[in-house]
Amino acid sequence: MKIAALILLFTGLFPGHADVLVKRDGTRLEGSVTFNAGTLQVGRDKLPLAEVAEVQWAIPAAAAPKDELARLTTELMALPRTGALTRNGSFIAGAVEAVDDTKVTFANQPAHLFLSTQNTAAVFFAPVSFHLAHQLRNRKPGLLLASGDYFEGELRQLHDGRVEMQSILFGRKTFAVGTEALALWLGAPKVDATHFSVQTRDGSVLRAAKIDVQPAGVLLDQPPVRRHRFPLGELAALRRGGPDALTAAWQRIDQADPADKARLLTSLANVDRMLQVRRQLTVTSPQLKAAIAAAAKADALRNALKVRGDTAKRDYDRLRQVWTRQNQAYQRAKSDERRLQGQIRGRLARVRAARNEMARWQRQVKTESARLVDAEKQVAQAEPNRKNALRSRRDSAKRQLATAQRQLERTEKKHAAEQQSVDEFAAKQKPAATAKIATAKQAVDAAHRDKEAAQTAHRKALDAWRVANKNYFTTQATRNRLQTEHNAALEEIDKIRPAIPDLPDAPR
Repeated sequence: MKIAALILLFTGLFPGHADVLVKRDGTRLEGSVTFNAGTLQVGRDKLPLAEVAEVQWAIPAAAAPKDELARLTTELMALPRTGALTRNGSFIAGAVEAVDDTKVTFANQPAHLFLSTQNTAAVFFAPVSFHLAHQLRNRKPGLLLASGDYFEGELRQLHDGRVEMQSILFGRKTFAVGTEALALWLGAPKVDATHFSVQTRDGSVLRAAKIDVQPAGVLLDQPPVRRHRFPLGELAALRRGGPDALTAAWQRIDQADPADKARLLTSLANVDRMLQVRRQLTVTSPQLKAAIAAAAKADALRNALKVRGDTAKRDYDRLRQVWTRQNQAYQRAKSDERRLQGQIRGRLARVRAARNEMARWQRQVKTESARLVDAEKQVAQAEPNRKNALRSRRDSAKRQLATAQRQLERTEKKHAAEQQSVDEFAAKQKPAATAKIATAKQAVDAAHRDKEAAQTAHRKALDAWRVANKNYFTTQATRNRLQTEHNAALEEIDKIRPAIPDLPDAPR
């Protein structure tokens, strides 16, 4: 059902590109419908008003609303225009600016229009859907709110964009018209089935017990219109009898099959919410896809870095073991060198002992030589009777000197042998030990450098993995959040969709 169906709903008009006149006997005439004094003319046919049931003037089709919500909910609107409904069923399209105890005031109100508050059934501050119109049934006076609630109470006044109500339960409260308050309900209209309804192109439907058809248009003179001629160019339809707009909406609901009724009673808030969610999905679906790709990429990167880190760890462990073995070899070489130094020191101790013994016999030789010289002097200077005794002492000194000289010679040979042994041992063992230490030191230093390089590489790989792992969980959290929002939006759409007009599929 499109916009033309709404025209049918309110005026009973038939679709077509030419004017259409329907006689009371059901005969349908098409062509340009004009007025004469008291008669209507279609082509060559002239008909008195008494024979006419309905007239529809051809009106260019209205452009589809650009607003998506308005376009998709056109068929859900019971009263697509703001205005006031009178007690006799007339509907005056326009923005109501004020209501007091006496009258209803419209924006840019024409001079021929006067609507008393007493003659007012309802005031609509915004287009009303079937869903909200249905809530006005069998209501006591009050205010229909955009939230769907109904504030039962007595009207105090409407001015400056706010309507003031008095409630026994809630006291005096005010509401913003159009945003908080959608409709002011004062009482159900009572339509006379014999009256005519004249629909103008601005959306008004004016009811009167009689109308005066004139060549220039239709003259009405019944409240809320005071003697005013509506030119032919302002007319959209003319009809005898029929319900008022609000009653027509209720009848449309009652006559609908269950599926259509459920759709008609759909809350516009649900449609609006569906559009919001769908727009949200058009934004979040690419974001979700990007987040999924980013999470997968981050996971692949952290896994690759984990492999690289594990490889670096194995290399580090292996090179640490190599360094441990090389260090052990180096320590053994140093231990061997210390043991060699100990052996050399032991040999040098024997050299020193031999030197000390040699020095002792050198002193002994010197002492014995001095004793021999002294004995020779005594023999030379002695009396004859004492010479034999002194010669005996001299001979003893010679023997002692000879013994000391033999011991000195022996110790000199021993010292020379010990010194030669030390020199030969050091010359043979020390270069090999020094070379072994140098080789071991070079090997352990190289192993240490390799170990440190491997450790640095492992630390860098570990740091890179930690950054990548943190980034993965960040991207995963974003993905999970977007996925949760996406799933919630899809679930919300699935709940709303069955009871609203078809909408383009939301991104999945």
